[in-house]
Amino acid sequence: MEIKNDNYTILAIDDHDANLLLLKAILGSVGFNVITATSAAMAFEVLKQQKPDVIIMDIMMPLMDGYEATAIIKSNEEYKDIPIIFLTALVTSEDVVKCFKSGGSDYISKPFNRDELIARVSNQASLQSAKKQISDQNNELKKIMEHRDRLYSVIAHDLRGPLGTIKMIMECLQTNLQNKNIGFDNMELLSEANKLSDELFQLLDNLLKWTKNQLGRLNLVYQKVDIRDIVLSVVEFYAMISQFKSIQIVTEVSSELFAYTDIDVVKTILRNFINNAIKFSYTNSAIVVGARKKDNMIEIFVRDSGQGMPEDKQMKLRNREFMSSSFGTNKEEGTGMGLILSRDLIDRIGGVFEFESELGVGTTFCFSVPVCDD
Repeated sequence: MEIKNDNYTILAIDDHDANLLLLKAILGSVGFNVITATSAAMAFEVLKQQKPDVIIMDIMMPLMDGYEATAIIKSNEEYKDIPIIFLTALVTSEDVVKCFKSGGSDYISKPFNRDELIARVSNQASLQSAKKQISDQNNELKKIMEHRDRLYSVIAHDLRGPLGTIKMIMECLQTNLQNKNIGFDNMELLSEANKLSDELFQLLDNLLKWTKNQLGRLNLVYQKVDIRDIVLSVVEFYAMISQFKSIQIVTEVSSELFAYTDIDVVKTILRNFINNAIKFSYTNSAIVVGARKKDNMIEIFVRDSGQGMPEDKQMKLRNREFMSSSFGTNKEEGTGMGLILSRDLIDRIGGVFEFESELGVGTTFCFSVPVCDD
């Protein structure tokens, strides 16, 4: 990486003035800014006034040698990342190892060669420049990510309210109006609008929860819940939606299934599984939604007899790779967000995600929640 030497300051520490003059002359000739200190104590004072980019330090100095001085510098948060190049007349392998173990980034043997000195200092300056550039880019990326997540949260939150109201109005209109009042074609349009509002509301709800979960702001409320009540309420919600494809939803729920979990999270996961099953089921088919006790967990499942998944897609799902959108049996579009969110939420509540699928036969999605012992 090419650098401009005059942008970098080198601190040279040596108890011999002649060595300092030589270092200053050589490094100054190629544009480096050089400041000097004749002892470790003086170097510490210089550091308080000006932070260098690279330190060149003699090992053999009176009162405090280079190893001790390095240990003090590296223990300071403000200076610990400054690379230190040792100047040493000690050239055995043990001495070299000690240089690096004590915190040195490089070493130069005395008497030093001009070109070698410039090359080693330039190398450390380049590394510092690269680290700074990476750090700046990481900070910028972090800011962009924070702004993005905040934007997602604001959009999802602000749109969720009015869209929920629209959704309720559409359901009310579809329930109260009849074909004889508005005509078959208009009723079809109303039904389609109602279905689209449901899908958009579900997408925004998923986006809001996923964003909160990613930001660590999704607060879970654990309590004793009746899984049977949850399953029946979610199935009732989807009864009208499933009618768009003439799909029957059947429940198979054992009684006395009490879990210790978050109600809203369980409902969100189950809604996404049922929505997915409707999307990939054929017209005039059935979906089974059930729950049963399995070991010390309660397993909740959604089984369809739809198109199923090919092996390559199943492999991606098992490896938890990103799921791209797929078209349903009636060319319904999707984003894959529901399944991604559901798997994250299952992890959050300490559950286990499982699935079985066969192409042309159907798919079963399962997740488990801990049994409530009380």
